[in-house]
Amino acid sequence: MASQFVARSLDEIRFWSRIMKEHALFLSLGFNFDDTKLIQEAQQYIDLFERIEEQLSQFTVNSDPQQIAAFNNQVYQAASSIWAYKRKVLGLSLRCEIRSNNFPLLLDHTSREAAYFGERLKELNEGKLRPTPAKIIKENVFFLRIMADHSKFIGHLLDPSERKLVDQAREFSHDFDQLVFQATDLDSMRPQSETQPILDHFLDENRVSVVALRDFKKTARELIEECKIKSIIHPLLADHVFREAERFLHIIDMFEASLTSNN
Repeated sequence: MASQFVARSLDEIRFWSRIMKEHALFLSLGFNFDDTKLIQEAQQYIDLFERIEEQLSQFTVNSDPQQIAAFNNQVYQAASSIWAYKRKVLGLSLRCEIRSNNFPLLLDHTSREAAYFGERLKELNEGKLRPTPAKIIKENVFFLRIMADHSKFIGHLLDPSERKLVDQAREFSHDFDQLVFQATDLDSMRPQSETQPILDHFLDENRVSVVALRDFKKTARELIEECKIKSIIHPLLADHVFREAERFLHIIDMFEASLTSNN
């Protein structure tokens, strides 16, 4: 259990610290040139998570679990801090105190991911390593909504003349909105819905849609990197959303393995 705790902690921090650093970069690129204080704060978070990545490189799966628990607490504070920053910017945007190219939904989206990151570190330090049926449902609600948001962002950031790709993004948005509703219904039916056959089908159905979206994102990333389509999507953002789809598939694999072992 100790080695699993260390490995899972390092994996979460490796993946999500990079995501947090990139969020700060994307937000800084979306501000107006005169939002200097907000841009400076974003840069501070880029620097913070780069330092965390440097610290991370000093640990291995054989590291002392107590040291990892302390590191988790440190990173939890960083995740909580960037969450508060994102919520502050969201408030400024919704009150029209700033005008930027950062969609309010993007600000909310990135803050949800920061909250998720912090919660994962907290759960690991509490020894919660095996997913419960309730956790499986709730994490799918979270990630399905993330995928739905990505589809909407892609549709809005592609050039309107890329009609076929825009239509595909809208179709994915609709598909994942429906999956979010289904997952929310399943969540509200707990604990009666926590049966293995239902959860198996739930994960299988989600996997099919996530694989399709992952492949769409992969194609879009390649087209953007090769300058073959018109958009205002930063190549790093295209890779960023692709990696998050891959992460969701990895988590589905983990959940399915857990259900199989329980059976």
